[in-house]
Amino acid sequence: MPGKDRHSMRLNGKRIVEVMEEKSLTEETVCSRTGLYQKSFQWIVKEGFASEDAAEWIADAAGLTVGEIQLEMAQG
Repeated sequence: MPGKDRHSMRLNGKRIVEVMEEKSLTEETVCSRTGLYQKSFQWIVKEGFASEDAAEWIADAAGLTVGEIQLEMAQG
């Protein structure tokens, strides 16, 4: 549905940065592959929140699955 954001996901920004370093990926490369603005990508990594779409784009750009960058939610 246009204009309706999908649910937010909690991401592990530290893991995203680690993988980027391991694979020699720059922010510019990830942003080019995802279509995200650099400021948006930086916010996602820092704050750890992204839409399901953005999480999928970032995971794909880094050669990972969403599950590999998603934070586990505490059960309670």
